[in-house]
Amino acid sequence: MNHFSDIHQTWSTRYKKPSLNSFSFVNWDGTMKKQDLIPEERNVLKTVFQLKDEKLFKEKFDQAVNGDGQEWTRITTLHSSSLIALLCFYKIDNNNPLEYTIDGKKCIFTNSYFECQNDIKYAPRPSNIDVVLTGQIENTNEQVILFLESKFSEYLSHAKCEGISHRVYGDIYTKLVNRIDGLKIEEAGTWSISATPERPQAYCEGIKQMVSHFQGVRDGFIGSDDDKYNHIYLGEILFKFEKEVDTKNKKNNKNNFESYRDYYNSLAKRLNEINNDDRFIVLDEPLTYQNVFKDFKLDDSVQKFYGIGKK
Repeated sequence: MNHFSDIHQTWSTRYKKPSLNSFSFVNWDGTMKKQDLIPEERNVLKTVFQLKDEKLFKEKFDQAVNGDGQEWTRITTLHSSSLIALLCFYKIDNNNPLEYTIDGKKCIFTNSYFECQNDIKYAPRPSNIDVVLTGQIENTNEQVILFLESKFSEYLSHAKCEGISHRVYGDIYTKLVNRIDGLKIEEAGTWSISATPERPQAYCEGIKQMVSHFQGVRDGFIGSDDDKYNHIYLGEILFKFEKEVDTKNKKNNKNNFESYRDYYNSLAKRLNEINNDDRFIVLDEPLTYQNVFKDFKLDDSVQKFYGIGKK
């Protein structure tokens, strides 16, 4: 039986009609309420991906859709970055640890959490980050936490990002002006991020989100009651598409992944310069799902659907 064959047009909550270019595992027309749709989505995903640990998946799925965003309307779309994060990270525990080396330290992650919030001063909403992993550094008692923003296909698109609050984020953006190669960061009442003509491939929303998560971790998490960690990391994990999908731009001979990676690297370097907590590091390179999960046994249908993980 092909469990991936029953797909539907995604309902657009913005235009109030089915989308022509987005597809979903759940047939929703916008009328079913959140409290009814969530169990339906969870059951469909459990069936489609043949997930065996129903109790664990329910716990993690409910975390992923009960933040203050709108993930419950999007998580069953085929291109959802929240969906790939949930399906890949949900089963991490003491029996299925995820091992990954960061900053020269082998991290053994044994817990995963979804849609975690960090308060930001003056912001109307907290920073909601897709995945948080916790564990220990190998052969030590040192505790480690990794905050991860997940991206699937978002970085393939490019657009200017505007309306960034000066009151909330102005302190950090002031320190980023003319410091991120290829990006124009400027303020005119509110802040904006845009590409320069020489480097047109700029997923500016991703840069904005990483700045917000940096401020959320730095100001909302560090020093809070939840902060019990020796090492605190912030990063981004991307799905890396084949060259047939992510083609090179003739202007700079780079594909979207390479271009966004360059922006991210430049941003991470600057954020680490203005950070003043030795425990806290922004990863200098974005992670990829292909690399992080190359030796991890995902559920068979998840491995087949995304083409990642140990077979």
